Amino acid sequence: YLKEVNTFLDQYITDFREHCGRLLRLSDTERHKLPRLNTPAVASLVEVVGPSVQLYNALLRLLRTQFVTTGEFAYCALRADLLMALHNSNVSQITEKDLCHDYTVALDACIRDEKVSLRRLVELGHMVDQVRSGDAAIGDIAMVIRDPTVFSRLRASACACLLDVVETESIPKNDQRLQVLSRLLEIGASAHTLLATESFKPPRVDKGVLTAFYPAVASRILDDLIRGEDDPPPPVDATIAEYVESNAVAREIIFAYLIKRIESGATDAVAVFGALLAEALPHVLQDDCVYLGLLPHVISLPEVVKAVWPGKKKSTLLHRTLLAVLARSWRAFPPLPDGASATAVLLRTLMKHTRLSHVEVQLALYRKIA
Repeated sequence: YLKEVNTFLDQYITDFREHCGRLLRLSDTERHKLPRLNTPAVASLVEVVGPSVQLYNALLRLLRTQFVTTGEFAYCALRADLLMALHNSNVSQITEKDLCHDYTVALDACIRDEKVSLRRLVELGHMVDQVRSGDAAIGDIAMVIRDPTVFSRLRASACACLLDVVETESIPKNDQRLQVLSRLLEIGASAHTLLATESFKPPRVDKGVLTAFYPAVASRILDDLIRGEDDPPPPVDATIAEYVESNAVAREIIFAYLIKRIESGATDAVAVFGALLAEALPHVLQDDCVYLGLLPHVISLPEVVKAVWPGKKKSTLLHRTLLAVLARSWRAFPPLPDGASATAVLLRTLMKHTRLSHVEVQLALYRKIA
């Protein structure tokens, strides 16, 4: 059984990575209109599991173990995709016993509707409240939330809420949508930790995110809206820098906002955030394939280059992360305007700012792939 299942898991991971490559070629708006990834591997798993609760639970244990071991968020996506496939096939013997069923269906509705309404958010928040502290179900709920498709939708909704806060001149901490979205993002961002430590206590949002970080981001958004095209952007607010370095939800929000700025043509935003990007990229690039779209824009920044490889024989976390990302997504990068790939730009950058030859850099990448 496990041998057959692992074959389908490998196929799903391959399909998922190809899907990530397609995502990188889309705008932020287009990405959020895509349905769930529907692959033959999921249909095959449904057929293998059948109506057996025992086989289904064994498969879920395997998905949790693989996620904890590899940190690959594709397993979170498969956790949700498998449950929705069983739901759509009316396999009630399993879905009625899965404590994540109602939660997954509600999140799936958010994907189909291309928005997260206040009513839906209240419903999702209430479901989390029903989970007792210490109940392992919170780990599965966190996996379902951390499905990249779902997580991206929640993150984009939080950014939209901040824009609404700016336009209505309201206070972020009083926005009910932002409160619930922040809580869901915190749970999703903690998915790996919850399962790895088996400490199933629902994480709480840092109050400072609502009272200090969001107001600082709202102020930044307002400045970006009213600043003239020829006016230089102000430096990064110290509060934003502090929370991005220490808080997962803050990183998600600010990087999602940077992607929107980049896609609108405001690449000056990246230059201002250069030093902060160098510190935060190791966390972010491992978290979500969507952020790979940032890579072509940031790897030539002096601060990032210095952090990537400060010396010929001195490796850094960011350098190792970039190699891992490139190895995992070798063919996923979209072409840049000049026709070069992000991989080629990275190679040129490393050779320009270090004494490494093209062969040495390629060899490092080859070893990582191998």
